[in-house]
Amino acid sequence: MRSVIIMILLLPLFYYFGYQPDMDQVNEARSLYLENVVHTALTQAQIKGYFSTTDLQTIQDNVASALGYPTNEVYINGTTTQQTRGVQITLTLSIPTQIAFFNMSPATNHATITRSESATSEAILS
Repeated sequence: MRSVIIMILLLPLFYYFGYQPDMDQVNEARSLYLENVVHTALTQAQIKGYFSTTDLQTIQDNVASALGYPTNEVYINGTTTQQTRGVQITLTLSIPTQIAFFNMSPATNHATITRSESATSEAILS
């Protein structure tokens, strides 16, 4: 009986250490997806020299639907004023990590995954 009680008490630890690598892999995949989205969107925006509000909303909706988040949990910030050639434009995307072994609320220990990148504008204004 004693060994059964000890096993029951240690079972959450075994599950935690078995589940943690899976959580890390999912968060890494989400991080790589955000990095790809930021790089692709910034490459396209370099030609115009800015992100329109429609562009930012489309990126936000696509990331939310691809990763299964509500749209309001995906934070996006980009350069919305037109920049001339040689000036930096930036894009930042953030999502909360929703995978945790113990999903307790309030979720004070959840971190955000953020990817940010900047590039030089190639827009020539006349």
